[in-house]
Order: sequence, then C-alpha cells, then structure tokens
Amino acid sequence: MPRRPSPRIVSPLALAVGAIPDDPDDVGGGALVGRILWGANPAFGAWLQRSREDANLSLRAAAGKVGISHTWLAQMEQYELRSLPELKLVRKLARLYGVDERAMLHELGVRYELPEDVAEEVANLHERRFTRLMLHERLRPDGFAEDDIAKFPPAVMAWIVDFAKNVDASARDNGPTISAIFAPKRGKS
Repeated sequence: MPRRPSPRIVSPLALAVGAIPDDPDDVGGGALVGRILWGANPAFGAWLQRSREDANLSLRAAAGKVGISHTWLAQMEQYELRSLPELKLVRKLARLYGVDERAMLHELGVRYELPEDVAEEVANLHERRFTRLMLHERLRPDGFAEDDIAKFPPAVMAWIVDFAKNVDASARDNGPTISAIFAPKRGKS
C-alpha cells in the first residue's frame, strides 16, 4: 500500500493586504500571516489523471512539457506522494491542463489556515492606512480633522485606500494624473 502523506505545515503564507508601505512605527506590519497546511487527499491522483486526459495529453508528453520524469507524474497520479510538489510544478501542470491553479491546490489537499480574527486585522490595517492617508500633510482634504475618521465605515476606508494605491501605481507607470482626469476634454463644453 502506498505511503500517504500526513498533514503538516509546509511554509508560512503572507497574505498581503495592500501595497501602501507601512510606517516603521506601525506595529503589526503590512501583512496578515497564516499557514499552508497539507492534508492527504487520495482523490487528487484520479483528479490529476482526468485533467491530463481532458487535455488530450499522454503521461510522457505531459511530463516532458513540465520538465519532470513520467514516473514522477505517474506517482502523482497514483497518489504515491512522499512530499508536496513544488508550487512551480503545480503551476506548470495547471497551465498545461487548462485548470485553475487554486483548484489544483485544493484538490491536492492544500488548505490555508488564517488567524481567527482576520476580519478584525484587515479592518484595523485599513483604518491605520486610511488615517495616515487622510492626515498626510500634502494629501489631507481642507477642513478634515482626525475626529472625522470615525465617520467613515470600514468598507469606505478600504475603498479609499485601494483608490489611493491605484492612483499611486498609475503615477509610477506614467499613467493618467489626477489633474489630467479632472481637466475638461477639448472640444466639449
């Protein structure tokens, strides 16, 4: 009988929440940390084989295209795994077979374990970033006071932070500036 992998922690997973850099004094950092867990899913082998067959690929052809031996791919399809395949290999197989990478990871038995208070952590992170954004000396709206922050629902704070990130990315990529967007179009009244 093939040896089945036991559940184990593979590696830490940093879930990035936004790209606005945090201040060095900001305790907690800019990411929520979870863990990737791998639990045995014996149905993965059959699922992988069906995916390969649906893509009309032989075992040898598929293995050659992703750069592994056909015996290793056969072991995966028979679920004789001793360790989790590298993420690069999962990505290559998913692309080759035309399946979603997340679906393949799910079928493989990979699960993300997040802190139980993840929603609160996200809200706190958005509030800290929203506060820094709205109170920044060059960005602060006229007449905006620190007390006004409490008037914004968490979803609005998140939208404004996301908007600011998009404006920043657009400026870095030589995209449209805010003044160009506000400027009236020529020939129209």
